Amino acid sequence: MGATRINLAQSCNGIGWMIGPMLGGYFVLSATAEVNTSNEALYKPYLLVAVVVSILFILFARANVPDLHAEEETKAEKNSGAVSSGKPLFKRWHFTLAVAASSFMWLRKPAFSAFSSITR
Repeated sequence: MGATRINLAQSCNGIGWMIGPMLGGYFVLSATAEVNTSNEALYKPYLLVAVVVSILFILFARANVPDLHAEEETKAEKNSGAVSSGKPLFKRWHFTLAVAASSFMWLRKPAFSAFSSITR
């Protein structure tokens, strides 16, 4: 079941890679051969993404999801004698550090882009 979810997520990534440039070209580029220098329609794709993400958030918040531990995983833990930590996810230091590292990675990208555009 977990492999199916991963495969479904990866197929959605591919669809986004194909459709994203087309949508970006529609909103940013001009329909004529002239260069579009106004930013009047630039907010529309971001607004669309915000609306879609908000709708998905509401749908996921209201959905009845099963317990995250599959029966096979629970049986495997019992058979192997592994002790599972009963701590919430954000109380585990390795998860918190991973979230911080990921955040720093995403924050670094615009900072380096801004710096490289200044030094050109």
